Amino acid sequence: MMNIIKMTSDNLIIYLKPLLRFVRRIDKQNHTAYYPWFLKLTKHSFLRNDTAIHLAAWRGKIIAVVAVESLGKAHASLQVEPRFIRTNVAPSLLKSLLSDLHTCYFAFPADAKREIRWALDSGFVCYTYEDRGDCETMYWFEGGEKIATGSTEKEA
Repeated sequence: MMNIIKMTSDNLIIYLKPLLRFVRRIDKQNHTAYYPWFLKLTKHSFLRNDTAIHLAAWRGKIIAVVAVESLGKAHASLQVEPRFIRTNVAPSLLKSLLSDLHTCYFAFPADAKREIRWALDSGFVCYTYEDRGDCETMYWFEGGEKIATGSTEKEA
């Protein structure tokens, strides 16, 4: 059975080392650079209301992580163990994050179809895009209470 764990300043000591091992391994496989940001985590990081990390654990091992800082405007990371990509782990983590933060943002590359599907399945709405040059376009997704009240109506 999968457990979703919300990281707090109290359980940081328990989960930080396994989290760092997981992120380093996934970073090497996907050629991303989230590990330095996770390495800077302290207890004070979790005292802010706009930073959250949720872990998915299966049989005592971390299989997925979703993390945001500044509600996802500064850093946002969604990493899933390759064996669990075709399961419902990522949408479940995103929904858990939304219920915790009430609003958050993610940017995904335009060619990341799987991640875009996860965001849409979790209740996120694409509200804008950003052209970063070098033929890279990022779609920005917003999810949470603002969506229900129609705050993104002007962007549509």
